[in-house]
Amino acid sequence: MPMRSKARTAVILALLVLSVAFALRFVMLDDSPPVVTFVGYTNEPTGLYRFAAFRISNQTRHHVGCVQGPLEVKSPAGWIEDNNHTGYQHGGASPGKEWVITLLAPTTNRVWRATFQFQATPPMRPRWQERIRSAFARIGVPWREKQKTYVVTTGEIAS
Repeated sequence: MPMRSKARTAVILALLVLSVAFALRFVMLDDSPPVVTFVGYTNEPTGLYRFAAFRISNQTRHHVGCVQGPLEVKSPAGWIEDNNHTGYQHGGASPGKEWVITLLAPTTNRVWRATFQFQATPPMRPRWQERIRSAFARIGVPWREKQKTYVVTTGEIAS
């Protein structure tokens, strides 16, 4: 009998450790916003406009879409927002993927920074998980499936 008790205790302890590890995996992955890195400048063929290139790395566990927020230009009085080019959609990426986007850069010779808004969409779930979710909803247990939004502002960029 004591061997059975030890085996049962070991199984329960192993399940507990696996449950905690599984829960921590989701908590740790969900807190990391996408990473935005300034790559450099490029000109369009006629030379009239200058674009800034950014590499975006999706560190979340969700597919994310990117929308350009305001540019901010540094002045002696503080940061001045430029909302002339906001709202542009810049595609998206799956978890662990990267992509490069370009946006119209300020023409002034000042320090500036860019803001991006990322909307995370939960991954598609297998049919059996959707059935469990529906069963919980029928008995009144809410299922947390809220879209998460990340706002990322770059560091200062010299013109």
